[in-house]
Amino acid sequence: MTTVVSDISINQSSNDKLSIQTGPDTWYNNYPIFSSGKRQSPIDIGTEYVDYDSSLSPIKINYKPEKHLHIVNTGLSVRADIKETSEISGGPLEGKYRLEQFHFHWGSNSNKGSEHTLNGYTYASELHLVHWNKGKYSSFAEAADKSDGLAVLGFFIKEGHEHKELRKLTDGIQRIFDKDALTKIPDKFDPKHILPSDLSNYWTYDGSLTTPPFYESVQWIVFADMIEMSPEQLNLLRCMRSCSCEGKYIIDNYRCPLPLGERKLRSSFRMLGGVLIDLLREAESITYTLVSRHQYSSPRLKISYTSHLGTELNVHVLILEKCLGDTIRTMVHAPGVTSFQLPMERDNRQST
Repeated sequence: MTTVVSDISINQSSNDKLSIQTGPDTWYNNYPIFSSGKRQSPIDIGTEYVDYDSSLSPIKINYKPEKHLHIVNTGLSVRADIKETSEISGGPLEGKYRLEQFHFHWGSNSNKGSEHTLNGYTYASELHLVHWNKGKYSSFAEAADKSDGLAVLGFFIKEGHEHKELRKLTDGIQRIFDKDALTKIPDKFDPKHILPSDLSNYWTYDGSLTTPPFYESVQWIVFADMIEMSPEQLNLLRCMRSCSCEGKYIIDNYRCPLPLGERKLRSSFRMLGGVLIDLLREAESITYTLVSRHQYSSPRLKISYTSHLGTELNVHVLILEKCLGDTIRTMVHAPGVTSFQLPMERDNRQST
């Protein structure tokens, strides 16, 4: 039979003890791999752990629009099931992986909710698009527990502007507030329109499902470019219930980061860490100039400085997110270099 556990649907035998009634408080006891696994997910994406890999190409997306997207309240998340043959390839993947479903994780407020974290910083939500290795396996169920069976694209979601394509889904959520409720989106839904336009900057590592049965079968690909959803859209996720009753809402349905251990965390773009920050701190003079949105897809700061050694440098900074504690998570583009990811302390040298 097919057992639905959280946001993953897999085939289980009738003797399997896996149950949708099994909650997070019992996962430690019921799933030994929960605590003993060597490649469990999620993780904190810390810049000090990242290795740049020049062989990592952009992810190729070949998604087809869904005529009638079906979504379900699993009691722990909202899951959208894919019927069309949508595929990804490239990057760390060998062969093609077929899209099975996508789902979300979120917090009770927009200060938390993502499963992966970026230098310890959490986002309001995280989108997971789950794929299976169609070149080696005949179905998602067959691939789910294999070491090379699955690939998941992860996207941080921050509170901001309304997401027009996801508006179709969040409108549908209002019809599935209760657990096990199903509905279909009447309009054509294109999964590709969910994603940012730039899929070349990402981190990747060997990991697992973040919900039971925690199979260590996932090639994780987490993107630097983020998705925005409006406060209203995020609140609709928080209005979903974990049962057919009032008051028991699905909130904080994320797993906390696990140790990276001996695994490699690779990036498709160069990481600089604190080196550039140290240079900036030694600068004799420094100026910031806001570069127009029309020149780049996102606004950047042009940083020009002269060090005490007389070295001059101009870099462009794409601000990914302002974080707590006067820290900015940034990606830096400089002549002859692809990009950097680093924290930048905002001291008394502020942009104007």
